[in-house]
Amino acid sequence: HDGVVLTELRFAPPLHNAQGMSTQAVVDAVSQGIAQGSHNTGVPAGLILCALRCNDEAEAIVELYRKNREGGIVVGVDLAGPEAGFPVTQHPAIARLAAMQPGAPITLHAGEAAGVQSMWEAVNAGARRIGHGVRLIDDILADRSLLAAIRERNIHLEICLSSNVQTGAVAQMDAHPLRRFLDEGVKVSLDADNRLMSATSHSQEFDIARAQFGLSLSQMQTMTRHALDASFLPEVTRRAVLQRYAGALAIYASLHH
Repeated sequence: HDGVVLTELRFAPPLHNAQGMSTQAVVDAVSQGIAQGSHNTGVPAGLILCALRCNDEAEAIVELYRKNREGGIVVGVDLAGPEAGFPVTQHPAIARLAAMQPGAPITLHAGEAAGVQSMWEAVNAGARRIGHGVRLIDDILADRSLLAAIRERNIHLEICLSSNVQTGAVAQMDAHPLRRFLDEGVKVSLDADNRLMSATSHSQEFDIARAQFGLSLSQMQTMTRHALDASFLPEVTRRAVLQRYAGALAIYASLHH
């Protein structure tokens, strides 16, 4: 009902086995629920498995991804949790996955609670996407080497406007670097982060982007296309959604010509 045409949900399976379920059973249960929801709504959906930086569980999560990736629901891995004091380099299983599987579906939280160095660690570990990444602005205002690497490697930033303010990643909304990122040619998407805790939705995030940063409809459409391009779901799924999306835009244009 919020206009979502494709979705990837992420969670940390080890946080859900306190009552005795195995981690695999947790993934099975969530995967079944996502498959049912996708069937009911017609919205393609995938599941990203998160390891927490503060725990020694990345290797287990990568192995869980390997065991479940052929099922069509589990589509990627992530490192989440506290960035400061828990660098990506403490979790070598991520870099090993990238080395063994070129183009591996890796998205890493970085550049939110920690600085530019955390983003470099994510880039060097093989991340195709970076969650938040707002501290890229520090590099843009300095030597711009990280900006060059992100553009060269086509790394996508998952921007969460409301969450970034709530967590203090940016001091206030008008200080958010989203517009600068777009002007610099960085590929970004607008995401809700946690819809419940942030009390937001995707459409509200787009409303904020339009009102606060003066983004045009064309710019917001481009961000959506970049989000679809960066999705970890199978190419055939992404292509079908892109075709439907382009058709919807054509209808919208004809009605508002």
